[in-house]
Amino acid sequence: MRLLFSVLRKILERESFSHKTYNIDESEFRDFLNMAIKKDYISVLKGRIENTYAVTVKGLEFLKSNMRFNREIPNDSKELPQWVRFEGEVYTTKNKKSEMEQNRCEPETIEYFHWSEILHSTLKSIKNKGGIGNLFIDQPASENDVLQIESTIGFELPQSFKKVVIDYSNQCDFYWNTQENSTCVLDDPNIYSTQGEPYTNRNILNGGLFDLGLWNLDKLIQLNAIRLDHDYLDGMGGGITLE
Repeated sequence: MRLLFSVLRKILERESFSHKTYNIDESEFRDFLNMAIKKDYISVLKGRIENTYAVTVKGLEFLKSNMRFNREIPNDSKELPQWVRFEGEVYTTKNKKSEMEQNRCEPETIEYFHWSEILHSTLKSIKNKGGIGNLFIDQPASENDVLQIESTIGFELPQSFKKVVIDYSNQCDFYWNTQENSTCVLDDPNIYSTQGEPYTNRNILNGGLFDLGLWNLDKLIQLNAIRLDHDYLDGMGGGITLE
């Protein structure tokens, strides 16, 4: 179970893995992947050079139902083979720090696979309602890619944004649109209530961003050029009147 959880996470987070990652015999690991494909946890994406894997809806449901593993999965890759073989209830990692020490010393860990899970499940729900949409999560950028963008635009990008594009994806496109008779109803007052106003159900027809996507590292140069043009026009527009 832990092996499947780890493999699904690595696929979602676009991390490379092989039988060596888990210190498993190559033929045994191949059989495991074939089993995961047969049971519809993983699908195969045919490529020109090589095939890749994608997590299916069933695989996403498996990850969601086993979120407890996130609290115990080792950060040290050398300990991962031992963790995936553990069959007990709760695994304690070696040299585990106390909760207070972790909160004080370690940076926040972002569960990017959970982002992917939410996006995929949202799109699936919209399509089940007869709507349309598209989701594209690209490969992570390299540090050199980010440095080149920063050099071109002339300033440093926020650390939080750089972490996302380097650790998760350099581009994420997502949009959806429902039919008018099948809107998405925001009916949870604990989530969607507005401060100071009584809660009422809200219907929305579409979401996401169609043209530019949620974010796109490569388009920052174009967007920055547009920003500079707007700044220039704003600076000149103070004394202009239209007749």
